Amino acid sequence: MARQLSWNGGILTSAGNLVIQGNAVGDVAAYRADSGEKLWSMFAQSPVMAAPITYEVDGEQYIAVLSGWGGAYPLLQGRTSDKSGNERNVSRLLVFKLDAKGELPALPPAPKLVIDPPADTATAAEIATGEGLYGQFCTVCHGEAAVAGGVTPDLRGSPFIAVDAWYSVVLDGALKEGGMAPFGSVLDRTKATAIRSYIVHRANQPDSLTETSAYRADANKGAVVVAQGTPSGAPACALCHAFTGGSDSSGAFPRVAGQPAPYLARQLRDFASGVRSSAIMSPIARALSSGNIDDVAAYYATAEARFPPLASADPQLIKRGKELAEAGDRAKGVTGCGACHGAAGSGESPTIPYLAGQYAHYTASQLQMWQRGFRRNSPTTMMLFAKMLDDEEIAALAAYYQQLATSAPLAQSNNR
Repeated sequence: MARQLSWNGGILTSAGNLVIQGNAVGDVAAYRADSGEKLWSMFAQSPVMAAPITYEVDGEQYIAVLSGWGGAYPLLQGRTSDKSGNERNVSRLLVFKLDAKGELPALPPAPKLVIDPPADTATAAEIATGEGLYGQFCTVCHGEAAVAGGVTPDLRGSPFIAVDAWYSVVLDGALKEGGMAPFGSVLDRTKATAIRSYIVHRANQPDSLTETSAYRADANKGAVVVAQGTPSGAPACALCHAFTGGSDSSGAFPRVAGQPAPYLARQLRDFASGVRSSAIMSPIARALSSGNIDDVAAYYATAEARFPPLASADPQLIKRGKELAEAGDRAKGVTGCGACHGAAGSGESPTIPYLAGQYAHYTASQLQMWQRGFRRNSPTTMMLFAKMLDDEEIAALAAYYQQLATSAPLAQSNNR
């Protein structure tokens, strides 16, 4: 889509006959104040709506401006905020001076909004009730008609609308540290259900649905790929994850058997598109066709892996992990993992992965990647929690979840 100017950002004027301004396209420009002649411009990669400032250090003048998409318009009017042609929200401070040679680093691929909602089963009355409640409590941040404008999550594509973790987020504040306040004081479970029903209804409407292939996943074909790989060069998944979705004895690779098919497929597609990067998984995922991905996910979703014995672990470490998993850490603002992953780490199909019986080495490494900012494909949620944990707490959670003897029930593939 061609970039079109939706509006301009704040203005800085200087005694040196300059006007500096950003805009919703993402351009920062300098103009001659008396004639309007453009003297310089730069693409900031993200809309620049703030007003620049200027200051002097050791006789040298600098101009600074905050970049990032925001304000009432993209929050409330999500359906039209794309008129700028740029909804990418990259919040950072940009500083300029004469003759500087710096360049902005390339951005990673933007996560693509995938709208593949659960079935719309609510009655017209329930949807109407939910629409009214959504307008009262949700529109101001998540956008009119449940269409977001690039600042807050678009709830039509939220994984939480398909699972009961929705109530932990909306009512109990599981994501309050990320800005999603708990609404339990003004909403009850019935009202939260009505809001979810309205969002699911909107996500199922023709103007929302992501185009999907008519291809139906085949677990039997997935078993062939798992055992043999593909002619396009993808190696057999069983080389690392075992045919049954376990791992080798090192525990370096995740236990994937029984994980929800939509979750597994999303991880593979993130590797293939570059949203998530791994020297091992990225080239493998790129060698798989879309059908291969769905087939492998469908196979592993219904596979059973032998529960691995836990290597000896410090009982005090496991005890600390149990406390964190169940209650979190109120002082740090960390919500218990069970709010989304279940009290026993069983997960919830179709989008919340199980943790019970997952290899401690793998769980810890993933949490550390989120903690250090190296993994970004789970929309801010896991990074939000992981960055508040130290390495000892991560080790405790990983040890606790591996030793849980009750593995998750097998998830159904849920392919349409």
